[in-house]
Amino acid sequence: LSPVCLGSLRRAASINAEYMGTKENTVVVSPDAGGVYRAKRFRDGLKGVGIDASLAMIVKQRERANQIAQMDLVGDVTGCDCIIVDDMIDTAGTLCKAGAELKSAGTSA
Repeated sequence: LSPVCLGSLRRAASINAEYMGTKENTVVVSPDAGGVYRAKRFRDGLKGVGIDASLAMIVKQRERANQIAQMDLVGDVTGCDCIIVDDMIDTAGTLCKAGAELKSAGTSA
């Protein structure tokens, strides 16, 4: 799994369609339930540049601040290229664990 940081991207439509291609196996993933709306908006922006992506989310339970107890994937990512969309990164624990969860679920990138 090779993460790609998109930085402070304001609109998904600004992604270069040549970079992404027109893959039919792209999935936009929210690493927590609170970010599903953001991930959906990102997916909608991808559609605007010709990329028809699916949507998945990870349900995250914390033991305490900055410590994740469990993550459960909702959606099918088998053989898919995943884009994790999140609003901010503190310790990157969520991002790393989400990547590991996606990899164990069979994502291709």
